[in-house]
Amino acid sequence: MFSKVWPQLALLLMLTIRFVPLFIRRWRELYEVQKVRNHSISQGSIRMRASAGMLYMQKLLTWSLEEALQSAESM
Repeated sequence: MFSKVWPQLALLLMLTIRFVPLFIRRWRELYEVQKVRNHSISQGSIRMRASAGMLYMQKLLTWSLEEALQSAESM
């Protein structure tokens, strides 16, 4: 009954655990690049910071989903 579920669950858990530190590392890298370009999420009005933060998240999620797709294709 569980013979098909456990390997799939283990793979999902492994990919999720791997995703968190990778996500944080990419956030820092993206933050540093945007800081050099004078696009900061720590300065300006709340609306400007929220807008910049959403753009960061969009770029970050796109980058992560592209790599996830490449990982899935290689499996």
